[in-house]
Amino acid sequence: NKEGAMGIIINAPIERININHILEQMESPIRAGDRKLPVLFGGPVEAHRGFVLHNGQHQQETALSERDGITVSANVAVLMAWLQGDFSSKALLALGYAGWSPGQLESEIEQGSWVVVPASPSLIFDVDNEEKWNIAIASLGFDMGNLSSTVGHA
Repeated sequence: NKEGAMGIIINAPIERININHILEQMESPIRAGDRKLPVLFGGPVEAHRGFVLHNGQHQQETALSERDGITVSANVAVLMAWLQGDFSSKALLALGYAGWSPGQLESEIEQGSWVVVPASPSLIFDVDNEEKWNIAIASLGFDMGNLSSTVGHA
């Protein structure tokens, strides 16, 4: 929007942290039990802040974004509701985010610094982290191995 842009990395698991570690830090009496919630490095900005991404089964007014079957929330109540089994959406927890000032991301895309693909619930929730990048690029219909790392303007 006019204030800038934000993004969340969806393929970088944090190996040394699991959801129960986070719940302990929050001093929550609730534990994940047998529910698996991947914890990912969402980006370098506000790495202590958590974002729950889920496939939209649990609707709430506080969602930061709801689009194309993907809901993003920074509300701890959504995390607790998922952990307690109030909804069974596929979900993940990202710590931190990437941020850009107004116009910065658009400029970087124009300069060729980013390749943009549409997000989909299946890419975010069903694909192994190691394969997400390859599948996202393949959805554009070309092989990144055929691209030059040299950038220019014609």
